[in-house]
Amino acid sequence: MARGLTRADGRPRLPPGQRVLTRLKPMGGVPGDPSPGHLRLRVHGAVSTALTLSLPDLLALGAEEHTCDVHCVTGWSVLDATFSGVSIATVLEAAGVLPGATHTARLTGLAEAKAAATGQTPVDILAGMAAKVPAGRVGQPEEVGHAIAFLCSPAAGYISGINLPVDGGRTPCL
Repeated sequence: MARGLTRADGRPRLPPGQRVLTRLKPMGGVPGDPSPGHLRLRVHGAVSTALTLSLPDLLALGAEEHTCDVHCVTGWSVLDATFSGVSIATVLEAAGVLPGATHTARLTGLAEAKAAATGQTPVDILAGMAAKVPAGRVGQPEEVGHAIAFLCSPAAGYISGINLPVDGGRTPCL
């Protein structure tokens, strides 16, 4: 039955060679202390508010539910697996990550407010901001996300603390 299902883009929902399981399998690794009272998430570094969150503190930020298909390289898939948790975007918003000027709804709103106060257009305001950045433009949210993802990845496992300007070269040095 699952073999006949397709995704919105027309591709098969079940990759070739995969078998469907009804629940996720244990993923291995070394089990830690599973008691929720011992869990802590520490967010620090280039943030305006360093955070150390217990599990209840983390969940108070707003847990979300997400449903997706999970495909494992060992040949199994779970369709419509449901996960709940707090998105990294929510945690980073609470911590106040400090990238340079990044093209977001907030930056657009600031440009619109400044334009209304000065008689300029929002496009002119944004162009003025971009002119102050050595890269000649404001950043994209994905660029900040890629830097954060790198710092959260195993590739950055030996980094124990860093100030990483993601600002197109606006910060000359630390």
